[in-house]
Amino acid sequence: MVKAILLPTDGSATAIAAGDFAADIAKCEGAKVVVLGVLHPHQWGDTTELPGDEVLRSDMHRAVDDEVARLGGMGVQAEARTWDTPTDQVQTAIEQVAREIGADFIVMGTHGRSGLDRALLGSVTDRVLRHSTVPVLVVPPTSVRPQSQPRTTAGAAAGV
Repeated sequence: MVKAILLPTDGSATAIAAGDFAADIAKCEGAKVVVLGVLHPHQWGDTTELPGDEVLRSDMHRAVDDEVARLGGMGVQAEARTWDTPTDQVQTAIEQVAREIGADFIVMGTHGRSGLDRALLGSVTDRVLRHSTVPVLVVPPTSVRPQSQPRTTAGAAAGV
């Protein structure tokens, strides 16, 4: 039985698609979803003019709060968590929070970076996949939302 799902978010469409998957699983399993926002110094990529810390923090909290409200509107028990990291170690924050809450798994969206951007910036999702001791479900941005249907005994036995 799934009790807790960690959903890291940045408010992007990809993160929202991952939230849809997390919501469907949470509803079927009666699990809670912990929505995590991580503030880190490189989240704006190669932008030379960065907004102040207050703006970044406010945007992160808004993204997390919006997702918690969205999930709640879907009938999912959801709670907010935020994390400030002074370095670009977002995957470390994700892994630590997953352990703290006893997450059964992490649901993350891909970022869709490719080419030089991906080579230079890397992918948080890739790093979490490589290092996490908690299972990770990765959702691409073009994913079709699954249908919310409770598992039947026959479906559970068949691995559905």
